Amino acid sequence: MNDSGPAFAVAAVFFGAFAALLALFFTFTAEDAWIVARYARNAFEHGALVFNRGEFVNALTSPLDALLRIALHVLDADPILAHKIVAIVFSTGTLVIGAALSAGLAARIVFLSLSALSAPFALWTVGGLETPLLALLITAFAACLWPVRPRFYSAALLAGLAFLARHDSVLFTAPALLWAVRHQPFGRWIAGGIVAALFPLAWLGFALVYFHDLFPTSFHIKGPAVVGLTLGYNAVYLVDFLLQSGLPIVLVAAFALAQGRLIVPPLGARVRARAGLWAGLAIAVVGYGLLVSTAHMMFSFRLFMPYLPVMALLAAELFAVAGHAGPNVRRATAVVAVVVACVQATVGFAIAQWTLNPARVGEYQYVGASDYNRTFIDALAEASKAIESDWQKQQEPRPPRVVTFAAGRVPWRLPDAYIFEDLVSWRRACFPDRRQHALLADYVHLMTPWFGPLSEQLPGPAERWATVWQRSALFDGEMQTWMVMRNRQPDPATLPAYVDGPCRLPALQDSQTK
Repeated sequence: MNDSGPAFAVAAVFFGAFAALLALFFTFTAEDAWIVARYARNAFEHGALVFNRGEFVNALTSPLDALLRIALHVLDADPILAHKIVAIVFSTGTLVIGAALSAGLAARIVFLSLSALSAPFALWTVGGLETPLLALLITAFAACLWPVRPRFYSAALLAGLAFLARHDSVLFTAPALLWAVRHQPFGRWIAGGIVAALFPLAWLGFALVYFHDLFPTSFHIKGPAVVGLTLGYNAVYLVDFLLQSGLPIVLVAAFALAQGRLIVPPLGARVRARAGLWAGLAIAVVGYGLLVSTAHMMFSFRLFMPYLPVMALLAAELFAVAGHAGPNVRRATAVVAVVVACVQATVGFAIAQWTLNPARVGEYQYVGASDYNRTFIDALAEASKAIESDWQKQQEPRPPRVVTFAAGRVPWRLPDAYIFEDLVSWRRACFPDRRQHALLADYVHLMTPWFGPLSEQLPGPAERWATVWQRSALFDGEMQTWMVMRNRQPDPATLPAYVDGPCRLPALQDSQTK
């Protein structure tokens, strides 16, 4: 199939569609994006990579993304906008690499159908987190292992960088590297291991010295769950991802293209050549996905998005092999592209307007991307303004202490405030308890009934608390109320500066708050 003529037109169509998806989701920003932004601002303005000044607690799931944000903060005071622009460049580079690796026009069309038209991929490109950065590194890593003679050391270096983008990427890169080096001399194993481990060991050493812990607090709080019900729920979510991705459509089309022709040997050869990548996907996507894919902030298949381009590459390659020299390959390619486009258009519309998880599995089942920003993020911004305004009236000489369930937007808008929140307040000696933290805070930012009734969120008698602000709106299928309560008698106790420090929180009294 000669692709020299229509190649430019194909690229223009798919990249144009990707640009349209980016425009659709551009205003969406995941709340956690402001967590990293606050770390970056403190690093740039105060010389310390911390969330609360003076507290060396690591809530960063992506050290490399934090370093990127520090660099962006030097250039632009609006780190979210700058991050979105850079992320678009990253995702565009990912698509270009994948299109270049796709052999022939049919494979290229299938690859771009699965990746450039993916609504979740576009959503997380501009979502403000590390996903597009990791996707670029994972795709470049796969590109190094794609040729017959893989660029092993380059792949090893990219694997190390991917670890800094998200630690769990090692579940994908390690099997792929081991397969690539399996026939190499032992010395090459050692040299490759050193190259791959260089960046991870440097960061882990820094983290141990600087934060007194190798891993971020999310590792301790939101670790893999092996409960049977959770595994089943995550399995449904994984199947939902595969169906919505369009990958089964490509595999069915490849089977139909074969039409009984003898394609097993060439297919087997391609699968063996990519066995490391297949094994990495099996572990990182299927195995790990069964444990954590529905954890908080993993909605819209965020866990899987960095690996989607590689999955699309492998599926497109199988499709091209099955249809090689077949009489119906052009028609089958067009049908696949149209069907996948229809599926992704439906998914994209649903994510934008109705639900961040179209199959109603996982969190935010009744919240679209537009409502997430318009209702949820706006409510957080209003809460921070209310705290700032009320604190000025108190005329206290110190910054306020605030308990919040959301560590991003509110803390970002209150740069001097001391924040209590599960991720940044975790200590080994005591598990985060917002009700205990509320006794230490000047303000408690809460949401009900999402996190339970008021009596379960505020400790002590009702007269201890004064209502500063509240807002009610329909959110995620239920009427929710966001509130800011002022503590009239805050306890002076504080948390230790490191996660391994002693933790002494005041005892809770029976709540009488209504």
